[in-house]
Amino acid sequence: MNFRTTAIPLWLTLLPASAIAQPIPAAANEQNAANGNAPTVPAQTPVPPIEPVDSHAREEARDRFAAGIKLYDDGEFALALIEFDRAYSIVPDYRVLYNIGQVNIQLGRYARAARALKQFLKEGGDRILEDRKQSVLNDLSMLSGRTATISVATNVPGAEVLLDSDVVAITPMPAPLLVDAGEHRLTVRKLGYTLQTKPVALAGRDELSLEFALAVEPKAITTEKTVIVERKVAPDRPADRRSLYVLLGWTGTAALGASWATIGYFGYAASKDRSEAASRKTSAQELSNLESRTRHFYLASDILGATTLLAAGGMLYFTLVSPPRAKEPERKAVGISRLAFQAGPGQVFIAGQF
Repeated sequence: MNFRTTAIPLWLTLLPASAIAQPIPAAANEQNAANGNAPTVPAQTPVPPIEPVDSHAREEARDRFAAGIKLYDDGEFALALIEFDRAYSIVPDYRVLYNIGQVNIQLGRYARAARALKQFLKEGGDRILEDRKQSVLNDLSMLSGRTATISVATNVPGAEVLLDSDVVAITPMPAPLLVDAGEHRLTVRKLGYTLQTKPVALAGRDELSLEFALAVEPKAITTEKTVIVERKVAPDRPADRRSLYVLLGWTGTAALGASWATIGYFGYAASKDRSEAASRKTSAQELSNLESRTRHFYLASDILGATTLLAAGGMLYFTLVSPPRAKEPERKAVGISRLAFQAGPGQVFIAGQF
């Protein structure tokens, strides 16, 4: 079928609203016919006013319409349809609906073409020329043999009706749905109800009525079960305990060493005070007290020193010698096997065998 756009000139389709809203004298129609243009509106026919459109929007609609014509001439029917739809959404002039209907016929979208052409006749009314109206009626007669209607009823309202995965209606449907003839998959769904699907094969002029009884979707049965999980405390590993003992042992040894140094310093200070007192010819009682104090500090220092060295030796042995591991060949420990210690005023002796 030929695409009839020449009878709807571009300049006529996108005339300003004020020009379309005014009655046109019969002489103007004769002049249009002489120029090869379509007559507009008879002088005696009132034209309902349309909503004014700003010049920028009208310019965009004109460009969209021209782009649609060019794309159709290039065989890009789908893209041409998009441009015509866009032009109509900007400036809803009924004459663009004729172009939309013709392109849908070319694309095999017969139900959409029929809806567009019926809307064209409804909105155009008496403004459509008789030969144009007859041509559209012929197209609608042809399309009726390639379309069918479907009515869907459900036991619960608000169910979605899907035709080939597209939502086309909500129940209750206000009117039968016009669809292309052929094989389709009809689906009815609603939240909380079991989805139902039915394949249908429609011939031209079929009037199919279907009823769906939606059943409440069974809720998943959930049971709560208390599970007591016994917390298993991991046993202390020997290696972890050993590391802790080494840390604590060396910390105590360091504390003993610090005490040894402190008491030794006090003994040195007391010895110095005794020497200074002797040079000043101090009394014998004061010298005796200073000497006793010095001996006490040195004795305490010697004891702390010996204790520190013993602790350091023990920790050194404990640190260097590892206990044998399970399932491993026993290793020979190398460490201190014999240790001798002797302390006296102002001196400490340590001897050992390794």
